[in-house]
Amino acid sequence: MLCAEHLRVTVPGRVLCHDLNLEMNLGECWVILGRNGCGKTSLLHTLIGFQKPAGGRVVLDGVATDALPLRLAAQKMGALLQEDTPVFSGSVLEYVLLGRFPHIGSLAPGAGDIDFARQNLARMSLNPLESHSLATLSGGERQRARIAMLLTQNPQIFFLDEPLQHLDLPHQIETMKCFSQLAREQNRLVVMVLHDISWANRYCDHAILMFDEGKISQGECTSQINVRNLEELYQCRIKMLPGDSNYYLPDIE
Repeated sequence: MLCAEHLRVTVPGRVLCHDLNLEMNLGECWVILGRNGCGKTSLLHTLIGFQKPAGGRVVLDGVATDALPLRLAAQKMGALLQEDTPVFSGSVLEYVLLGRFPHIGSLAPGAGDIDFARQNLARMSLNPLESHSLATLSGGERQRARIAMLLTQNPQIFFLDEPLQHLDLPHQIETMKCFSQLAREQNRLVVMVLHDISWANRYCDHAILMFDEGKISQGECTSQINVRNLEELYQCRIKMLPGDSNYYLPDIE
């Protein structure tokens, strides 16, 4: 279980959330929604432990995350951040195998590690490119390689900051199905920042809505994602697609 206890997240001059109490369990898929600049990434980074909270703490299985040894933390938690892949001169397969480092403690993977990496390349439809230089990939292909590396890390908790960026529609579907299945079928916890409400409502079961002035609403998607909340959240008119409560659109006159 990942818990936030009286969590306060700030940036200079602004409070992004205050006194947030939150329980996230294995088997759940959470989405964080809100307008640009509301603090979604800052909250995600604080939950991971990349950013120190202004108050309160984040606890994983009863232990404060900032007290976990780095290697143990990387075995339990993995993150896909917005930043693009840094310069890497090796192949796609070699890049994806970096995900095994927290588990094997070296850059000499065994046959099982290589097989597992190839399984995740296949999951992201990248097998034909495994021997290609990472630097030759398109933006969408690099994003899928980053996801494959995170899958190869195989943590208990996945933190994803805009995982669908650069992806075309078929690979967006592939990615959302992948992480939803990890939560449901492999008992992992998935926490992701998204901008598309329809993906959130279709594939996630819990939501955090980040409003202005540090206001947070949280709970099951069925109670959180509705026209009233979304209009307050995004400060525009919203309509539900007739006949399908999974899809919400801006109500443009």
